Amino acid sequence: MCCSEGGVSMSIKSNIAELQAFLADQPTYSTHEHLRYESDAVKSVECDQEDILWLYTLHYTKSDLISSGATKADVAFIGNPQHSFVDRHHRLSKFAARSQNTTQMTALHAALRALYGGDIFDLNQATEMEKRRKKIHRVGLYHEILQEKGKLLLLCRDWGDEFREQQYFRTAVRMEEWMGISSLCDLQKLESESDRSILNLADLTSVVREQAERLIAKGAIAFKNAMIYQRNPAWVRRSTFDAENAFSILTKYLHADWVSNGSAWRPELQPLQDYLYGEICSLAAERNVPMQIHTGLPEGNCLPLDWGDPTHFLELIRCFPKLEIHLMHLGHPYEPYAIAMAKMYRNVQLDCSWIHQLNAHAARFYVNWMLDEVPIWKILGFGGDYIHMEGVYGHLMQTRVNLSVALAERIETAGSTISEAKGLLTAMLYNNPRRLLFERKAADA
Repeated sequence: MCCSEGGVSMSIKSNIAELQAFLADQPTYSTHEHLRYESDAVKSVECDQEDILWLYTLHYTKSDLISSGATKADVAFIGNPQHSFVDRHHRLSKFAARSQNTTQMTALHAALRALYGGDIFDLNQATEMEKRRKKIHRVGLYHEILQEKGKLLLLCRDWGDEFREQQYFRTAVRMEEWMGISSLCDLQKLESESDRSILNLADLTSVVREQAERLIAKGAIAFKNAMIYQRNPAWVRRSTFDAENAFSILTKYLHADWVSNGSAWRPELQPLQDYLYGEICSLAAERNVPMQIHTGLPEGNCLPLDWGDPTHFLELIRCFPKLEIHLMHLGHPYEPYAIAMAKMYRNVQLDCSWIHQLNAHAARFYVNWMLDEVPIWKILGFGGDYIHMEGVYGHLMQTRVNLSVALAERIETAGSTISEAKGLLTAMLYNNPRRLLFERKAADA
């Protein structure tokens, strides 16, 4: 029987240490990022448009600050370098003290300590950390930190339809701009972008497909559906008749600056939105381009929780059996449903982006749940899901902790070997994302 220390067997501790050392050198792909282009990040720091406190006012940590009582005005104050660093630091520390226990806060805190050598919540240390941050923000930053230090080979960037900095990024194109057309103004904008007249549903469908084809030709490796931020994402197959009626309604609206029943898209246009999404899915299936779908919690503080239920997409999965669908973020807090869907449907894959720094305990627990239920072939292990480099790096550090702990427990309780565990990790972080996303073939066997 293994001796134990503090309730943890020495064998588990040893395996965790060995797996962490293995992961430190494991080449990894990131399947989902919002990371700025390096040139934009360097320019923003050089022009004093941001600083180290600003990092906490973007997504994730911002949500935790607001959840702990900060107002939007507090967040705006903390994030504005034109105000006193001392006063902003005091305001940040006040709310961070209430939320410093969350994985999102601890992951970013650990990254800042690792990169800049201090405790961000100590004013004197934070001042010195800001100086070090400004010093290292130069061309080559991403290569040094993400590629050399982090072993991240490439990152799939979900942000616009640009295709810059190919040494770091590949692109997943979001569909909302086409699906969410809500006014005559939106329609006219699409006409201008496509240099086509759009007089009816057939014209609109043709233009959307042409735009999607154009982006595939430019190098898009995936399409992305994040309609959860606009409406209930439940998808229903729509008839041409219903879509045409919705198109007629669309042409009567001049603008879309309104919200109804929690939805930022006009509810009466949902038949058109679903119809267009079906057209995009059909094209993606034809071109063997995967569809990344946001499932689980939306980032923020007030959107309806139940919109994240991945079962909203069951009809889509059944209607497009040749479309490969990646359920992003493991559907948290609906992980059992997402996992069951990946087990039951050949065209469903599981993407673990965000989950590792959203909830470390859930990530560790559900990694082994996945491995017990879903073929390893279908699991994508990491996506940093951050706008700034520090967040990506912190998420990567947290992912390595979570995976090493989960696989060490698997060795201890399920009879796996250390060699098998390393094989599973390599599949999740390297082999699967390379095959399913970054080096996807024209048609998988």
